[in-house]
Amino acid sequence: MDAFASPSDNFAQAYHLEKVISWLDRGGNVNETRLSKKGHTLLISASIQNHEKAVAELLRRGADPNIKGGGKTALVHAVAMANRGCVELLLRGGARTDIRVDIDDSDYTENDGMTPLEIVEAELAGRGARPRMAEIGRMLRAAETEQQRHR
Repeated sequence: MDAFASPSDNFAQAYHLEKVISWLDRGGNVNETRLSKKGHTLLISASIQNHEKAVAELLRRGADPNIKGGGKTALVHAVAMANRGCVELLLRGGARTDIRVDIDDSDYTENDGMTPLEIVEAELAGRGARPRMAEIGRMLRAAETEQQRHR
């Protein structure tokens, strides 16, 4: 079961974060992928659940934002869920914008082979784009430009 699965309120998120911190303090690997059936890291799980405090804490403790779990990085999950705060934290924490979603016939999604920015652009081109997606797109474009400068 994912460490941050289905937190129903702030208390549940704080409780889960407290348990994760305790586990990490006892020597747990911040980049462990065996805690989830899907191979998600704690950072990916926190990003999916829009748990900004956990994302910030895990990044502070050295979580790698570029590890894939189930073919997707934490940034891809945060973008797909339109979790603006998590996207911002992940970008500040070193998440790369050029990592594509794995193409995997066994777990097809409409995002296969796409970068986070391409996911945003596809949603913005269609009907019913979520309001935060335009802002997330601007953040990703700025980060992508900055990352290209440093390559």
